[in-house]
Amino acid sequence: MIWAGVSTLALAGMRKDDQKAAEAAAVVLGAALVGGGIWWAWYRTSHGPMPDRADLPGPPRGSRTDVRTQLDAGEGYRVARPPKAYGRATTIAGILDGVAAFRSCAGPDAPELVIGNVSRLGGGHLPPHASHQTGRDVDIGLPDGLHNRWCLLRAFMVPEVQLVFYDGVLLGQAAAHAQGMGGEDAQLANLEIGPDRKVRHWKGHRDHIHVRFKDEQ
Repeated sequence: MIWAGVSTLALAGMRKDDQKAAEAAAVVLGAALVGGGIWWAWYRTSHGPMPDRADLPGPPRGSRTDVRTQLDAGEGYRVARPPKAYGRATTIAGILDGVAAFRSCAGPDAPELVIGNVSRLGGGHLPPHASHQTGRDVDIGLPDGLHNRWCLLRAFMVPEVQLVFYDGVLLGQAAAHAQGMGGEDAQLANLEIGPDRKVRHWKGHRDHIHVRFKDEQ
């Protein structure tokens, strides 16, 4: 309906004898462009970080042969949406290693982790996400408790991980907790948390973390 109205006004605006229609067309077109820009900015920040451009599936979309390994349910975690839990073999292995590291850090009362979207079979666009197209991204729900949340972050501060995205306020709380623990935890927080470091803020990540593994073939 919106674009139909824009088209009608634009055609009317082409008539030299209809100045008002031309002005109206310009206003509507300008509003559409501004609205589109605002929507795109919202989409990128609320639906996760974009994938590396060079890493996107080529034509035909969704034909990556390396996104074929499915994450099955296992001890200490559950898979929220199995049809969207396909990734590269290295990614799935990294998720399992991260779950094991989390349970080791959190102790015998470690809560069950909820593994969210990875990618669909073969990769490609996975609504509503901007990322999750190449089998390298995974969302993991936040467990209750500050220490458990620090343990989750800590579990993915490993060389195989490229980036971890988390809400900035909650990230500050986790960093302060790590500093209070001292030792290796404090060192990891100092080394890995920051705007240009492995673990950083991204809007819209208050109930989960987003982990992106390196492109290792």
